[in-house]
Amino acid sequence: MASLQWHHSCQMVIDSQAIGKALGDLGFSIANSDLESGYIFALADANKKMAGESLSILISWSPVRLDGYLVEVRSKEPALSNKRSRAEQISELLKKSLVKLLCRP
Repeated sequence: MASLQWHHSCQMVIDSQAIGKALGDLGFSIANSDLESGYIFALADANKKMAGESLSILISWSPVRLDGYLVEVRSKEPALSNKRSRAEQISELLKKSLVKLLCRP
């Protein structure tokens, strides 16, 4: 099982539609979210090839301060080789895209 966590500090702006689209482009759909509490939970789409790997993404932040966010990507995919896991690949893509979506310019 892979579990990757990382955080980024910045002044945030939350655009749930843009985040939903970005997650959708990666093959995920929002399963649960509460912007007032400060989290978005997404699962791999059932009709995508990643669904069998039980991938999930949790994005959380402080709704009071809006000064950064924490991302956790989880997968039940076994670590059988030295190749990068799907969770690592998704995590790297999120690092690039979420900064553009969540941080004020």
